[in-house]
Formats: sequence, C-alpha cells, structure tokens
Amino acid sequence: MKFKNPILFALAFSFFSCGGSSENTDISKDTTNVSPDTTAVKTELGPAETKLPNTNCFSIFSDTYEVEEKLAEIKSTYNSGQILTVVLTTDAELFLEISYEGKGLEESWQIDIPVENRFGFEVKLEYTDANHDDVADELVIWWSQSDGTNGMLEGFEASSSGIIIFDVIQRNVMLNFVYDNHYSNYTAGKNANTNSDDYHAKMADDSDWTTCSFYYTAALTNGELILSGFDYDVEGDGDCEITPFQEGTYRYNNTEEHYEIIQ
Repeated sequence: MKFKNPILFALAFSFFSCGGSSENTDISKDTTNVSPDTTAVKTELGPAETKLPNTNCFSIFSDTYEVEEKLAEIKSTYNSGQILTVVLTTDAELFLEISYEGKGLEESWQIDIPVENRFGFEVKLEYTDANHDDVADELVIWWSQSDGTNGMLEGFEASSSGIIIFDVIQRNVMLNFVYDNHYSNYTAGKNANTNSDDYHAKMADDSDWTTCSFYYTAALTNGELILSGFDYDVEGDGDCEITPFQEGTYRYNNTEEHYEIIQ
C-alpha cells in the first residue's frame, strides 16, 4: 500500500536529522503488529542517538511575497524595539520577519517547513538562554500542524510537531527537531460491503490500515530540552524507519554547536 502523503511520512524517520556519529546507548527493541489482513510487520529500532539535529532550515529572502496570516509575534526584551514575527504567505510558505519599531521590516528569513494544511498550522514563540550566556535572547519556535481526509472508501490523518531554536544574534539554527509525528491512512478492504448505507472504511473491521508514527514529550527549561515518553506505532505495508533519540536532558554545546544529552 502506498502512503498518500510522502512529505509527512518522510518526517516520520528523518527528524530533520543531519550527518555525524556519536557514542550511543542501545535501546533496541522489537515490536510486532498485525494488520487486518494478517500481514505481520516487524520493526527494529537501532541505537538511540544522543545528539539532536540542527539542520539549517533558515535562508535569507530578498524577493517579495504576500502575507496571508501573522501566526505569532514576540518583542525582544534585550534588543530594544526588535520585533520577531512568523508569517504564512499566500503560497503557504513560512517566514521569520525581523523588524524594529518605527523602522519597519529589516530582514526576512524563509523557514523550510512544508505546510501541508494552512488552516491546521500553529506557531508559538518564546525566548530562551540556549548558549548559557545568562541572556535569554535565542528565539524558540514551537510549531505544529495537522491534516487529513475522511473519505468513505479511503482517507488519511497526519500531524507533526517540532521545535526550532534560532540564534538571532548569529543568525544560525541551534536546534531543528521533530518530536512528534503521526501518519496513518486507510482503504476499504477487498470484500467491503460498500453498498451498505452506513458503510465507512474508517470504521470497518476489514479495512486496510498503514501507520508510521513516533512520539516524545518535549519540554524546554533554562535552554535545556527534556525528552521523555518515547513511543511509536507501526502497522500495515510499506517501509517505516524510525531513528530513536535517547530520553533525557539535552544541553547546547557551544564548542560542538549542537544539543547533546547530559543525563
């Protein structure tokens, strides 16, 4: 069975990850799920990573664009008059706008996050002291989105959440991590009674389901990211590769320039 939403499915195993190796703690485990057609699916998780990805998802943008919606805005308490705003354009693209009171827009940075549903995309902003200089001036972007269809014979549901930490002074990405991603689709079974007035494949026992999902609880405290409650769900046909990250507290290493686990 093919996934209807390849972009969101790709998120399920990429975590916006980047290259590099580290000493890892092995939390490998097997899980076996059985789909309605009795096809067994076995997923093996490899060693848990201890460094979080910081893949650059920001690029300076000088062309024009039309803003459809202001998603979130925050004023800097350390850079007088500076205002940071995340906007959604009419082309369903995300931008971070840096402006100053009385001066207007100074810079626009495009944020490389695929927006699957412009009506289901949310952003929350805050500041944190990620580089431990006793100044909470790094921008934290919490984002989440959801999408789906509910067809009588087929449909899908998808959701994802992530966190980006952007050093506004240095203009570089310190963290770019997807901590929650769910994708599942369904189609009517071969012998489905589709002529029934109350038939719906989502509720039918013989429908074919495909699921690839992972979950973490993420919390940010004093610039440190705490991951807990890792779980995942795999069902149906198709490849589903999930790279786990070790649960615990991650702190930004200023020398190595990435978040790494400290406990």
